Amino acid sequence: MGWDAYCTPQLAANNQEFKEASKRVLHYCSSADGGLSKGSLGLSDSARMLEKAFEKTGEDTIGFFFHPYQDDEVTPEQVKILSQRLNWNFYKEIRYEQRWAYWSAKEFIETCALLGLGIRFSY
Repeated sequence: MGWDAYCTPQLAANNQEFKEASKRVLHYCSSADGGLSKGSLGLSDSARMLEKAFEKTGEDTIGFFFHPYQDDEVTPEQVKILSQRLNWNFYKEIRYEQRWAYWSAKEFIETCALLGLGIRFSY
């Protein structure tokens, strides 16, 4: 048991888009978060990348409370805002062996936004 992020509704998790997102990450890196192909993230390294992308916005808020350890669901509308506002311009700061987490988190948020899905976190 640990940190997890799931797309909502979970029925959407079987969407081909998540399988394609996982393939893109595997193209960039030698591994990906194992849940990505099923519409989820399951590793705290991915959570840290989401957190860092939010911190890099330089804002305290982006119109709503967001933190990858929150209990509330992030609505589809909020996910779209996140996908537009998160700042992923820190790729070169990441150690090579952590890049899978960066790409997994980025692809997860972008795929959820593309499909109009929300996100639920658990830990």
